[in-house]
Amino acid sequence: MVDFNKPLKTRSGKRARVVATDCKHDTYPVIALVERTPGREEPHSYTRDGAYISVGEESGLDLVNGPEEHEVKVTFFRNNDGTLSPAFYMNGDRVGNFGVVAIQTVNVTVPA
Repeated sequence: MVDFNKPLKTRSGKRARVVATDCKHDTYPVIALVERTPGREEPHSYTRDGAYISVGEESGLDLVNGPEEHEVKVTFFRNNDGTLSPAFYMNGDRVGNFGVVAIQTVNVTVPA
C-alpha cells in the first residue's frame, strides 16, 4: 500500500504529489498532480491504495512510493596547483576534499 506522506512517483517513474485525499467520491477520493513533462503537472484521481484504475490491473499511472531525496551542498575549491576539488556537505557535515579557496557552492538533490 502506498504511503501518501512519503515521496511519490507513478509506476512509470513520473514525479507525483497528492493534493487531496478526502474527495467526495467512493472509488477515487485521492487527487494527485503528476509531472507529465518538466514544469507541467496534470491532475489525476486515484483509489485509496494509489491505483489509477480500480479494477485490479496495473497502470503506469499508479502511485508508488519513490526514493526519498536529500539535498547536498557541494562547494568547489581551487587548490594551490590551480585544480578544482569538490567538498560535499550532508546534514551540515563536510565530507570530501579540502581545497584552499572556495569558488562556488551549489545545492544538488540526490536520491537516498
